[in-house]
Amino acid sequence: MENAADALKMAAAVLAFVLALGISMSSFSEVREVSEIILNYKDKEYNYSYIPSNGDTTRKVSVETIVQSIYRAYNENYKIYFYENGNESDPLILFKEGMTQEKQEINYIDLRKQALATVEKRNQFIGCILYGSSYRDSSGKSFNDIKNEFKEVGIILQEQGLYDKIVSSGGAEEKFGVYYEDDEVLEDSNPDDSESNVPQANRIKKRVITYILQ
Repeated sequence: MENAADALKMAAAVLAFVLALGISMSSFSEVREVSEIILNYKDKEYNYSYIPSNGDTTRKVSVETIVQSIYRAYNENYKIYFYENGNESDPLILFKEGMTQEKQEINYIDLRKQALATVEKRNQFIGCILYGSSYRDSSGKSFNDIKNEFKEVGIILQEQGLYDKIVSSGGAEEKFGVYYEDDEVLEDSNPDDSESNVPQANRIKKRVITYILQ
């Protein structure tokens, strides 16, 4: 009887071990799948292909062209990156964001992602980014008042505006790119190609403009 009892205990222990191992493997698999989803999403944010324009991928543009692009960014679903010192590895910081002491430095404008609540707030945000401490909105509200309002939602605006930086650098080099939200980037294909194998219903085209100041 003692041997039988010991055998049952050993069998129960083995069964518990197998069950625990199975649960661990299942949990690991789920974590890995979630991680891959997050990584794939980040890849789609940063991996994009430049589209040639008139046989060239870049052009030199003035501050007026850049300002127009910024104001069109929301309606036309643009994402605009800024770099300085003639180098794409040297981001030009436009503002900082975050609700903790450690703020993230942001060198791009993506008004859909930044999800400002109203047209008024969107215009204030763009105005402060462009003109810094010299900006006043249409109602006469000062930069400092607007800065304090944005600070409450974790957006830290800078005193020096982008406009003066662009003017002092004599314009910027402009590059165009495109990727598809909720889908893989098409490296060597025509974005408007209706015969693509990717389901059109899942494809949201996002234009990426990069400005590199000297």
